[in-house]
Amino acid sequence: MTSSTPDKVAVVTGASSGIGAATARALAADGYRVALLARRLDRITTLADELGNGSIAIEADVTDRDSIVVAADRVRQELGTADALINNAGVMLLGPFDSDQREDYRQMIGPLRRQAADTLRALER
Repeated sequence: MTSSTPDKVAVVTGASSGIGAATARALAADGYRVALLARRLDRITTLADELGNGSIAIEADVTDRDSIVVAADRVRQELGTADALINNAGVMLLGPFDSDQREDYRQMIGPLRRQAADTLRALER
């Protein structure tokens, strides 16, 4: 990233912790106004306050298309068109990897593939 990103908008899903929060911090440090999307509103509100620069917290569940559409509308209304989308939201299974957990892994991976397309479509409307 460079420091030449005035008025750029980034949307980060799964922004409440870990890689999502770190990515949001890096984008904000580079001058992006960041829309933080996650289910844990308290965490992303705290992060938005930390980031400043017009960053906003939007409670959203990427597995719920209606939730994403509402979030995308709010991004457009408050920040404008998104210049970058970081699809980071996911579900983490805790415990050892075991071939008997195939259905658990399908439930973890399936929504991630769908949410990327749904989020992008909602932001393009």
